[in-house]
Amino acid sequence: MKIVIINMTKSDKQLSRQNRKNAIPMNKLIHETLSRHGITKQVQSANIVKNGNCLLYKMLDNEYRNDIRILSYSNSILTIVCRHSSSAHLANSIRAQIQKGIEESVPNASIVDIHIKIDQKLLDNSADSLVY
Repeated sequence: MKIVIINMTKSDKQLSRQNRKNAIPMNKLIHETLSRHGITKQVQSANIVKNGNCLLYKMLDNEYRNDIRILSYSNSILTIVCRHSSSAHLANSIRAQIQKGIEESVPNASIVDIHIKIDQKLLDNSADSLVY
């Protein structure tokens, strides 16, 4: 039986450490990737808009589902767009429920104010993909 002793240099040790297959938790990997690319706020905003639109879809009757959408979230301000004044009135009456629902479903979501706009052009059928 022959025993071979290999002296590893510092660079060999570093290479062997790099090639180890240690499991990295997915949360940590996603968080580091988002931080590295500086898109954490954008991803959180998209998450807030998506969850908010799903919440609106569940809250609203069929009559108003195509008339109210959450358009954006920026600087702790949620912007809701409505097709006409009656849908804007409805959105204004349920704004507290919307805020509470989003803050419960999205971690670290902080909504300071909700702006409601009336604009028919901002509501088109392509926004349906935000809900389903």
